[in-house]
Amino acid sequence: MLVIRQAQIQVLGTRTQADFQERVIDMLAENYPRECRQAGGRPQIDVFVQQGVEKAAARGFRSQREVILFVTLMMILGSGFEDDPQLPWVADLLDEAVITDPTVRIENLFAETLAYLEATAGEDCALVVRAMLRIRAFDLTSVSRSQGDAWITEVLAVLKQFYSQKFSFQGERATRDMAHAGVRRAASYGLTDRIGIFVFLACMFMLGSEFDCDPLQPWASAVLTDRAIADEGIRSQRLYHAAMTHLAQSLSSQ
Repeated sequence: MLVIRQAQIQVLGTRTQADFQERVIDMLAENYPRECRQAGGRPQIDVFVQQGVEKAAARGFRSQREVILFVTLMMILGSGFEDDPQLPWVADLLDEAVITDPTVRIENLFAETLAYLEATAGEDCALVVRAMLRIRAFDLTSVSRSQGDAWITEVLAVLKQFYSQKFSFQGERATRDMAHAGVRRAASYGLTDRIGIFVFLACMFMLGSEFDCDPLQPWASAVLTDRAIADEGIRSQRLYHAAMTHLAQSLSSQ
């Protein structure tokens, strides 16, 4: 069984490492064609896989099977799934102090993720599609004008309306933790208005808490880090339009 060691990860020119990453990219392209296509094709998926190999190794996962499962979890849950406040059960299952065997840890996590998908995605992802349709029909001007925790509470209610199965599975506490973290994260990009923050939180809710730096969502970082956009309102609108374009592409591929 091939084991990917830290030294190999640091020297990606080795033939074995390159071959392995190519096989992982092929596997993702075969099983997740829409996601790979929307990310920008093979060059972007190469970035995604390299990031996954490095993150897996940092968590103690180095065998082929362990790394492939870890990268697959990134594809399903978002590239930052291991630190996503919406997924507190992930941290528990990754705890090396509780389960020392990395193969057991990653297989337990994968099994729990399948249960998560069964509860939240539905057959043929029908529940996800319905959530996307609700988001597409949402009137952005109706976003609450409240302040502080009252605003967060009203936004959580909207997210629950969008996708009640996901909201119920992860619970209000985890979603609220995500929202508070998201407000701070949005501010780091200069988004402090109600529209911009709401769009940012909705993207976190649907795509994962680190959607803004996820190689699968390059449109997000392109808007959020574009220094040519000086006006906050324009950045909010461009993020919204980019997100809606992504959503429309996802729906057209269903």
